[in-house]
Amino acid sequence: MRKTYWYYIKKHRGISLATCFLQLTLWGLQATVNLLLIQIFAAAMDLDLHRFLFWTAIDLGCWGLYFLVGMLQNYVQAQAIRKLNGCVRKDMLESLWQKTYEELHSQDFGEYLSKLTNNIRQIEHLLWTPFFEAVGRVFQILWSILALSLIDWTLLLLAITVALLMWVIPKLFEKKIEKKGKDMEQTLSKTTTALGDFISGFELLKAFGKKLFFLSRAEEASRDLERTKFQLGYMEEKAYAIIGMIHTILEILAEVMMVLLSFLGRFHLSVIFGGGNLMGGLHYGFTNLAKYRLSITAGKAQLESLQGTLNEDDIKENQKYKKKETLLPLQHSIQLKNVSYGYGGRQILENLQLTIGKNQKIAVVGPSGSGKTTLLKCIMGWLQDYEGEILWDGKNMRQYGEEDIQREMALISQDVYLFHRTIRENLTLGEDFSADAIQRAVEASALTEVIERKPLGLETMVGEGGSQLSGGEKQRVAIARALLHNRSILLVDEGTSALDRENANKIEEALLRQKDITLLLISHHLTEERKKEFDGVYEIHRGKGEEDA
Repeated sequence: MRKTYWYYIKKHRGISLATCFLQLTLWGLQATVNLLLIQIFAAAMDLDLHRFLFWTAIDLGCWGLYFLVGMLQNYVQAQAIRKLNGCVRKDMLESLWQKTYEELHSQDFGEYLSKLTNNIRQIEHLLWTPFFEAVGRVFQILWSILALSLIDWTLLLLAITVALLMWVIPKLFEKKIEKKGKDMEQTLSKTTTALGDFISGFELLKAFGKKLFFLSRAEEASRDLERTKFQLGYMEEKAYAIIGMIHTILEILAEVMMVLLSFLGRFHLSVIFGGGNLMGGLHYGFTNLAKYRLSITAGKAQLESLQGTLNEDDIKENQKYKKKETLLPLQHSIQLKNVSYGYGGRQILENLQLTIGKNQKIAVVGPSGSGKTTLLKCIMGWLQDYEGEILWDGKNMRQYGEEDIQREMALISQDVYLFHRTIRENLTLGEDFSADAIQRAVEASALTEVIERKPLGLETMVGEGGSQLSGGEKQRVAIARALLHNRSILLVDEGTSALDRENANKIEEALLRQKDITLLLISHHLTEERKKEFDGVYEIHRGKGEEDA
């Protein structure tokens, strides 16, 4: 079930109701000052100075209160929108966290980033702000109708006629604008992905002198986005123009009718002044309400598109990937029985047989593309659609959730990612660790000398993606991070590949010394002497494996 915008409004009903109440008060004050204006002009036309000054003073007081309430309403509405944006973004992040490895990588990460930033801004512009403004216009209409009914029933009848016309007309445009709103969201995601791709590959293109290629492709992506924006904007403005024209005609007719009724003696001529404002407020209220309805229609399409990131039906469908039993720490072994995996017509793994005993140190070797990394992804629970069985102390690992499995394992990959934070924060990932625990992890990963060379030590900022560290330093940070989090099983995918032989030896020796860790290490450059230090060496060639004698 998708979450509608009403879900978020109700979730933050307190501040949303406060915003609506302030809108009610604001437009009630505006209707009041217009009724007071009638009294002021009536006194002026009757040449009653005392009454004129009395009603003018009250009117000024109401205007002052109107502006104070208006400032408070703007502040509360901004806070409400901030909370609504945060709630949508949080649900998106929760949805991303629920995705399996395969689901997560089915979309480009640029699309996720676009939805978390650009689409949230679009929803604020097209949905939240118009929603609260529409509520205000509803109150403006109701207060105007009430005030006009106090003056004369014929004005109320005219107001109701205008209301019906201005409510029906926007429906002629809703479907088309909703479709364009969805087109806009899709184009925005594609453009963000395309531009992100070109920016990421900027250095490569520059090295090959591909300026024209870079500019033409980026311009093409930008042109598609601007074309869709133009089409949506043109359609909205066309609808607004038609609605505005009808509003103007109705307003002129209303003014003419008020003058005629005044000439016929239905009410005092002074009613034309305040009553005209009330009729204008009624017409503008319906015009703007119609405009906001069209905007909300486009905003709902944006929100529905975001809900497609992952909805509750998807979660139910993927229950086979969720936790069914509690995963206990490894007591005996992990066994692979006839494990095969392939995709796109290509067989990656074929009938693998492997046993990894608790606290054993196993090396997996083989040429690039032989399936070593795929093997780790199957063990980590990231790839679920393999054939055969992977057993955790004799129990099929498919019955455990990814999060359970990953609480017992840590993966050190050859592509290390570091956050644009300090070395310490990249090690702890938000958890509290003692200084001794951090120091032990740093020493075991041969990171000590790196820390000592940095003036700020552990508080050194690593730069975006770890740009301030070398490849070898980044991998040492990754190894220290895995050791610090004390997982019982350590999977190392070419974790020392970027290090020189001396530092690679230090780390391999440190990993082999960890008595309470089960180690599965992938490498293509283990020496024969180093292989002898492992409890077992497993060689994979063209997806088939065998124990190295």
